[in-house]
Amino acid sequence: RAQEGGAPVVAGDGRALPFRDGSFDFVYAVGVLHHLAGPAEQEEACRQIARALRPGGLLLVHETNTKNPLFRFYMGYVFPILKTIDEGTEHWVDPERWRRTDGLQLAEVRYFTFLPDTIPRPLLPLFLRLERWLEGSRLRPYAVHYLAVLRKT
Repeated sequence: RAQEGGAPVVAGDGRALPFRDGSFDFVYAVGVLHHLAGPAEQEEACRQIARALRPGGLLLVHETNTKNPLFRFYMGYVFPILKTIDEGTEHWVDPERWRRTDGLQLAEVRYFTFLPDTIPRPLLPLFLRLERWLEGSRLRPYAVHYLAVLRKT
């Protein structure tokens, strides 16, 4: 679809990005890093992203929150059986990991999503109020997802 709209599209490996240093103001990685073969490959992908970002550029990382034990079970065992997307062998990225990233400084971590997307439509308004309350409560670090916002130093 991006190509159809005239946007340039490049296929590449996150561990060896095919871009010059300082090419981007913004990088958004959604559910990508946990698919790499382990922490060393995740680190290399982060180094590559930092290299490709301009000074002051932002990296937004959206990942599954490892602090939520129920969702870890779901993503590690149930989801692979039901959806056949993840395999249950993923290398989840703890939100605390972003406090120590070479070339990038953590600006904030936002936590969101507590409830499954299988809630019946008529019940959504009630459950959305509950979810908003949970996301603003002291329980927010146990949400299913997080968004880490990092700035290139």
